[in-house]
Amino acid sequence: MKKLWGNMIAVAAGVILVLLVELLLTVAGVAPLADRDPFVGFKGSTPVFVPDRSQSGRYTLNPAKGVFFNQQGFVYPKPPDTFRIVSFGGSTTYGRPYLNDTSFPNWLSRTLNWGHDDWFFENINLGGISYASYRVSRLADEMFAYSPDLYILYSGHNEFLESRTFEKIIHELPALKSLRSFLHRSRLYTVVNDAVTSVKRSTRTTLPDQVDAKLEEIGGYELYHRDEVFKEGVIAQYRHSLERTITRCRERKIPLILCTLTSNLSGISPFKSEHKPGLDRWKIDRFGELLSSAEAAYSGQDYAQALEHILAAESIDDSFAQVHYLKGHILLRLGEYGKAREALIRAKEEDIVPLRALEEFNNIIREVAGKYDVPLADVESAFRMAAPNGIPGNELFLDHVHPTIRGQQLIAWVIMETAAGHEILPFDPLSGEGSKEQLQRFHLDEYNRLTPRYIAEGYWGIGRVFHWAGKFPEAREALLESWKTVRDIAEIPYLLGDIEVAIGNPEQALLYFREAQKIGGEESRIAYAMTKAALQLGDGYMAIRILDGIPADQREGPLHLGFAGEAYLLVGRTGEAVKDLEAAVTRTQEVQRFHFSLARAYILEGKEALAMKTFGRYAELAGIDPLMYSQFRALTLEKFSETRKEP
Repeated sequence: MKKLWGNMIAVAAGVILVLLVELLLTVAGVAPLADRDPFVGFKGSTPVFVPDRSQSGRYTLNPAKGVFFNQQGFVYPKPPDTFRIVSFGGSTTYGRPYLNDTSFPNWLSRTLNWGHDDWFFENINLGGISYASYRVSRLADEMFAYSPDLYILYSGHNEFLESRTFEKIIHELPALKSLRSFLHRSRLYTVVNDAVTSVKRSTRTTLPDQVDAKLEEIGGYELYHRDEVFKEGVIAQYRHSLERTITRCRERKIPLILCTLTSNLSGISPFKSEHKPGLDRWKIDRFGELLSSAEAAYSGQDYAQALEHILAAESIDDSFAQVHYLKGHILLRLGEYGKAREALIRAKEEDIVPLRALEEFNNIIREVAGKYDVPLADVESAFRMAAPNGIPGNELFLDHVHPTIRGQQLIAWVIMETAAGHEILPFDPLSGEGSKEQLQRFHLDEYNRLTPRYIAEGYWGIGRVFHWAGKFPEAREALLESWKTVRDIAEIPYLLGDIEVAIGNPEQALLYFREAQKIGGEESRIAYAMTKAALQLGDGYMAIRILDGIPADQREGPLHLGFAGEAYLLVGRTGEAVKDLEAAVTRTQEVQRFHFSLARAYILEGKEALAMKTFGRYAELAGIDPLMYSQFRALTLEKFSETRKEP
């Protein structure tokens, strides 16, 4: 009995000691692991706002964040009678393809300020270009320090942009997940865990402090493939990020409005379609024939025949996004609007480059809003009600996700109604007689005051987004519209030239690039684009001259090596071509182009085994039959039968 009491006292002493350590760590400000994102960590943490050296008490945008956020600032401590609204999200919140002036956060604050002198509704727009929910959650943490009165969250279109690894945490056993959740609330466990992971590799993905989007890497689209494990991880992380932000707002008693997400369904075809695994060559060929027949019948307005062909194609492969997009448009023509909407949503869901939020994200938003009693601004439903046949398209969107200016006003309106309905604001802006009509007139009047230059720069923004997303015909149309008015921004002719290269017009591309050079700026970027055009022309000597003119400190490693290798190949310097192309593919494993060129170089060097192996890798990346090597070899020898002589 005495021994039992001794053991109990020892256990109690141990528990008291642990509780005491927990208390001390709490006082010391140690945050538990439960407050961190279990999916990703970050290298560093650069604040978005920094003190303004020229004005005491004012904070301005950190220059290091200038690429991602609108220029803005605020005063802290917050002045009396100021209602500080902080809006979080990605480029839609930012106001893309325009600026903060026509973003929904700015429309909201301007609308609330119109006709009211008792309060100043301040807009702090933290819409970050390419920012996903896990980055937004960090922004919310930072802004707690500056006396916000309301948080607005419109986030979910950028969740697939950055590479992360989820497999270990997604496949974790439920019992281990529960145990981990319990332990992560302990600050003592946190300290021990941090000590261990400082010498042991962490299981979390570590991301750079700044966004590192896949599409901005060399070969962007080639890096995207169907990956259900990654998709499952992205969905889990999205839920976690939302719940974390909600919980932290509740702890600080800061009102939060969650917004559902909307996107262009009928006006934008999928960015990339990919066949489901396991289809044999005959089925793939038959699928292609049926899809082509459906497209031809649709163009000929024989919609019944088009539907027959597309349904047959769908029976072979119902994972190919473009099938559902065409099916949706056929059904629209046949007046089957409900089924058309389902097909167009399926096209979005099957898109291999998911730049539009998944339907599951809206399900999560609605679920957590109900679970935590958070006000919900149902933007998705409002756009559906405003769209013809309930299917949002180009009448509400400028591209795949960015609303028109009137669409931004609609988002602001939905949020304002939600805030008023939940009595978050110090007054109800819609309570007075005729107030709704007056505010709508205010929106229209302000829209009509926008300048031609502002609208033209918006087309530049549209063109940039479409170019970035590989939608070259749409990008070209928007950029040409902008170029009519805006002649002093070098990026416009640069992008037009890049599109001409993409569609096989290198001569016209070089004319655009020379216009960009006249305006000035980003010389190395333009030089690489001109190199690409020279290579397309087959002029290796021009390409080499351009590459040699790029300063060493501005050279982009893999790109420079790959282009140099291709140029050497054109002028018959195959040994140098092999050396540079080998270095390029070593550093950029997923780029099809450089594998293709290296296989050619090996053929010309007589390295048959290496040529076959490299072509096999290219075929794998490009999704073609590796048995085409014999044809590829014959074409290579024919093309390079006569070495180009320098003029």
